[in-house]
Amino acid sequence: MKTVADEQMITSTRAVILSGSGEHLRILLVRRKFPPFDGALTLPGGFIKGDEPSIETIKRKVLKETSIDLDQNFSCFQLSSRSHNLDPRQFQMTNNYLFVSSTNLSEELELEGKERPEWYFLDEVERLGFNHGAILCEALGLLWRQLPVGHEVRPDVLPPEAYSAKKIDWTKPVVFFSGTFDPWHDGHQACLDLCPNKNLLIVPDSNPWKVQDGRSEKRCHWQEYRELAHRFEKTSFGVFPGYFGIEEGNPTVNWYPHVTCEKKEFLMGLDSFFSFPRWKNVGELLKFIDRLYVVPRYTQDETDGKEVVAEIKTLKADVEIEFLSEHAHMNVSSTELRKGR
Repeated sequence: MKTVADEQMITSTRAVILSGSGEHLRILLVRRKFPPFDGALTLPGGFIKGDEPSIETIKRKVLKETSIDLDQNFSCFQLSSRSHNLDPRQFQMTNNYLFVSSTNLSEELELEGKERPEWYFLDEVERLGFNHGAILCEALGLLWRQLPVGHEVRPDVLPPEAYSAKKIDWTKPVVFFSGTFDPWHDGHQACLDLCPNKNLLIVPDSNPWKVQDGRSEKRCHWQEYRELAHRFEKTSFGVFPGYFGIEEGNPTVNWYPHVTCEKKEFLMGLDSFFSFPRWKNVGELLKFIDRLYVVPRYTQDETDGKEVVAEIKTLKADVEIEFLSEHAHMNVSSTELRKGR
């Protein structure tokens, strides 16, 4: 997988270490004693010395600080390399890994180390330091079988139900609702309320081309994902974590055609619908869309909706396009909400 680190020197490494499965799944974290992010929970790892490969560095550091031998009883999966740019000490590029053991090691081991390693249930983790929340979201995406994440072989464990695809019936048409959702607001909720098909998956992602309004140093993608997943815990909706916080562009056509379900539908706002014919490889994308649901919203775009429909129909004549009802939150904008923070 080509990543942002391909042309840059890797300076550090981090690991998501999981044990158990389902509601018994736990993650190994360390609580930092020293700045930066002193007192915060973080993923184990650290700086690479000399020419040592990053995989050997992470194994050595974890063994030294926690007494866990990652060569024993763990499956290893490489995650994306990332620009670890929240560290004020220096700019870093990290190689990141997921280590998984289906055995509940957290009940077997007493951990000791200078950064106080501890096992946590995911619900006990509210926030992670640095950009480690984004790394955790990517790692949890590998525990889903239905969405592509660049790995043919997946970990043989399940995420807790709140962070799983358990509510989605993949044998029936599935609606996908994707976006940055920064922040989630009443307009997004109106889209869900109006959509007639409630077999729906929310796919939060990060658009590297969108200005983040100086918020990057304050965000924790795990915190935002966790809050979104629990918002819909008692509904029929699922929330996929795997693309949240990624640093590379992730156009819909890169993943949507490869989702393993028979029929796929797509939910979007009117502004996205107006720009839809200009999406990357839209003709290829449309081959896999059986129905588009379009939710009204106020927009300064004067595009003629009928012309957009006609343009889409030239690419796929039998795609169904359903315009949903107006609602009370059509003027709500994530951009404006961010400005008001």
